[in-house]
Amino acid sequence: MQNLRGTSPVAGRLPSPAYVIDDSGVDMGRYGGTTTAASLAAVALVLGGCGGGDAPDAGGSSPSSSEAPSPSASSESPSESPGESTSTPEPTPEVEPASGPTLEVGAIRVTAPAKFKQLYDTPFTDGATGRVGDGRSGIVLLGAVADDQVGLQGAMRNAFENGRKPPGFEDRGTTSLGGRTAFYYTAPEGRLLLKHVMGLWDAGYLVHIDISLPVSMPTAQQEEIVESVRLTYDSTWS
Repeated sequence: MQNLRGTSPVAGRLPSPAYVIDDSGVDMGRYGGTTTAASLAAVALVLGGCGGGDAPDAGGSSPSSSEAPSPSASSESPSESPGESTSTPEPTPEVEPASGPTLEVGAIRVTAPAKFKQLYDTPFTDGATGRVGDGRSGIVLLGAVADDQVGLQGAMRNAFENGRKPPGFEDRGTTSLGGRTAFYYTAPEGRLLLKHVMGLWDAGYLVHIDISLPVSMPTAQQEEIVESVRLTYDSTWS
């Protein structure tokens, strides 16, 4: 396996997917170019333009608070040490785990929200998109590539497009994936989406989960969707 450290496994040089026409008429072959995350974002924007007021809400109802806490986040910055991610106790979940399609790459898998549809699958990435809250579309992308063990900062840099911190980057501290400490940051994805990214090195893989949601969606509802996906992370199933 080629060492792709410093470059997101979805940042380029991936094979183009087969041409697929989904039920909205979007030709997925058009989006098989340089960047998988950008490809799915383009699909989400196209689908979002077709949204209606009665679209299903993949994230459920919003909590009463307008500012829900980040999922298992703390103020601690990701560690630079190359050691294995430390274990973090899982709090009692207050959100139901996502129940949509399962995304799998190597030994890693997560579940997308209900009503999402899998649209992209390569040896390094698996992605799904679907309607959320306001009728626009959201994206869940799982990226994983076999690589040498690194610390959280190295894993985070691997998640950056072209290895560079994205504009509008906001470090959200740490969270937990499968009981292991993971990084968590947000950054704009174009003008209409906010990307929530969590990841770590686990089970021999550099892993990141990108969840892109409409910027118009309330913060509490975005974090509820992120939390529902986070709770499904599994690196022990294979």
